[in-house]
Amino acid sequence: MTTKELLIEKAFSFYSEPCVKDFSLNELAAKVGISKPAIYRHFKNKDDVMVEMQKHFFDVIAEHLLSIRRYKEENGTIKGIIANVYSEIPFANMVRFFADNPKYINYLIFQFTRHQRFERVIFEELEKRGCLGEEEIQNFKKAECGQSDKNYADSFYCGISILIFVKLREKIISETRNGKDGKGIDSTDVFAKKISAFIKGGFAGACEEGDPLYPTAISARRKSELERICQISKEDFPEENKIFTALASVIEKHDFNGVTIERIADELGMAKSSLYFYFDNKNEMILSLIEKELAMLTQLCVENAAESRNFSEFIYLTMRTEMEFFHTKPSLLQICGWLLQTSSEEHSNLDADMHTTWEKKIPKALERPDIGLPLSPNLFRDWIGVIPVALFLVGTKKRMAKDYMLDYLEQIFGFIQFGIKNDKDKN
Repeated sequence: MTTKELLIEKAFSFYSEPCVKDFSLNELAAKVGISKPAIYRHFKNKDDVMVEMQKHFFDVIAEHLLSIRRYKEENGTIKGIIANVYSEIPFANMVRFFADNPKYINYLIFQFTRHQRFERVIFEELEKRGCLGEEEIQNFKKAECGQSDKNYADSFYCGISILIFVKLREKIISETRNGKDGKGIDSTDVFAKKISAFIKGGFAGACEEGDPLYPTAISARRKSELERICQISKEDFPEENKIFTALASVIEKHDFNGVTIERIADELGMAKSSLYFYFDNKNEMILSLIEKELAMLTQLCVENAAESRNFSEFIYLTMRTEMEFFHTKPSLLQICGWLLQTSSEEHSNLDADMHTTWEKKIPKALERPDIGLPLSPNLFRDWIGVIPVALFLVGTKKRMAKDYMLDYLEQIFGFIQFGIKNDKDKN
């Protein structure tokens, strides 16, 4: 391995933990065991390193996708433990790959939080490498135009669910490794099979009728009632904190790593010493501001979910409330991405008891679906909580109308209930 290749490999090692931070050239040099000036023999600057990392990332992903295609063409199917589900669910054949290589999925998340159009970068890079079929290309182009295409909803749901479950699996492994209360989980092969089957069949495929988790049909009339419960008006909230607004603006202009007390003070038109009067450092300020916003969202979700009559309504009310909240306070999304780039210890105080009435009723029921890792109330809440955030982020980048986003959310709710192939609206 050349020194340049070693530098790229070590650069990716910064993404090996569940929560990552950006790295400096000094840190990279220390990892490799060379001086910082020696890096400049191979790269012009940090941006040049990132360009090469991106190229390496897509080369690896492309080779994996193309090897699957070649194997299918030669053998007619994919054999082995994940045979049936991998050929049926979009992107599900990537589960095992990302579970075996968490650094790549962490890198992917990091790039999504940094770049407004990284989804298009993925499309262009994979298309350039000949990895996409004609149907995938057309689906992406329709989605780019903001069209409510069900195939895109399928792909989005599969992709985000795989990402979330792989990350949660990684977190449990990390907790176990650090002596915390992490539980044992299945091997990557078995995990890939079970998660793919769960995405395919939803709760209907994972539970027996009569189980508290088994989907309950929601009539059109009742759904209208639930939608009214979730409606939010800006007048329902206090005026947004000026520092919060300034922080969101700085993130939008300079990215997460460009956030400084000086820039926030400039945005506010005040001296940075004034901000230091209230906060000791940048992280303390961000935590303080976002905690209040998330507390409002949590309270709304808990209050609205209390109106649910069954677990299906609980899921619907929670996801719909979250989507309505972000439509009312879009600046919060700029700051939520910051949490992905910090250690869990820095924001552990945000992990308050948020269990709702339904979560308290069914903790044992949540253990019954076999997905290759424990489906605890916390894990379940993370899963259904991230989906609306990710959907709103993608929809905002595409300038998607609110009605389209809600249509996608409606489809995704059906996938959670009945799975990709068994969704009642898709026959």
